[in-house]
Amino acid sequence: MGSFYLESTPEAGPDARRFDSIASHRKFIGEFDLQPKHEIRPKRYVPGHQFRSALGTSGKHLSIRDAMPYKQDVEGIANRVEVIPRIDQFGEHVFVVALRYHGSYSVDSLTDLLPSHARVVNSVVKSAQSSLLGKIAAVAAGVPAEAMVGLPKRRVHSHAAVKDLVDPSSLNLRLAEFLASNRRSVVALHISRDPSKVPDARLESALVAANSELNLKSESQLLLINAQGSTLIAAASDGGVGPGTAYHNRHARVVDLSEIATAMQHMLLRGRSREDLDARCWGGDSQVIDRWIRFPQNVLSTSMSHQKVWAVLSDSLVLSDLLDEFSEYDIRARPNHQPFEAKE
Repeated sequence: MGSFYLESTPEAGPDARRFDSIASHRKFIGEFDLQPKHEIRPKRYVPGHQFRSALGTSGKHLSIRDAMPYKQDVEGIANRVEVIPRIDQFGEHVFVVALRYHGSYSVDSLTDLLPSHARVVNSVVKSAQSSLLGKIAAVAAGVPAEAMVGLPKRRVHSHAAVKDLVDPSSLNLRLAEFLASNRRSVVALHISRDPSKVPDARLESALVAANSELNLKSESQLLLINAQGSTLIAAASDGGVGPGTAYHNRHARVVDLSEIATAMQHMLLRGRSREDLDARCWGGDSQVIDRWIRFPQNVLSTSMSHQKVWAVLSDSLVLSDLLDEFSEYDIRARPNHQPFEAKE
């Protein structure tokens, strides 16, 4: 996942005009049961052959055929992994680009899980070149790629859903024991994508403590979230993260909330006026950013789990401090502009 900020909004080029008919994406409203004043409705671009054509030779790096989903070879996965790109446009300025990879691979034992997962994740990250992400966002914006200002770090979200076809009945217990014994290696996988680079015990404790409330329901999974992205190791059997369980699509919701937080962070970092935060063109209320950051318990009122994930994301991306700074200096320092007071 990467985000790009368009400093100005020049007249859109011919590549962008082919997307003029794309309406606001309403998925977030249903996912998080949002009230109108809290709605997030970016434009979502998930193009097919026309997108590949617009990218030219760069598009061929993503796809071996015109139809979706794209596919490419990834080290450690026997079958070609699905690659599904998407662009969400928040207002006129912010574009969040995500490349979603999905595949499966086999390991002989849980001991092989972390190093094998690390090899796959690193192969995926290497294949998703940052320059390509900028080109994707520029196509949607209808501007040259150099006009897009990207944040220096992409966020990597990885999810290993563990199955055991031989002895599924004991998987949860064995995975709980494995995670308890290898917690520092999972932290290393999350921080450096290398489970052998064991971090200082203090860093391990700090990261685990920051995510402690996200891991109270099950010892057979470990979810870590910070500004770098997220890592989830979990059983995919009954009681894990499969369909019909309490954790169905859990990681997908984590990624979606991270995308919203990333867009808000980029707006607060690059925005120059209150109008740059005005979300009326992609949300139901002009103060939607303030509401999400100031009153998350009201925004995500129907899910305590979503509230906890958002709290970790908001804290790790320092959204509250960024909003305070923006309101205090970027707004009040300008002449003829009244101080803003967030209201609920």
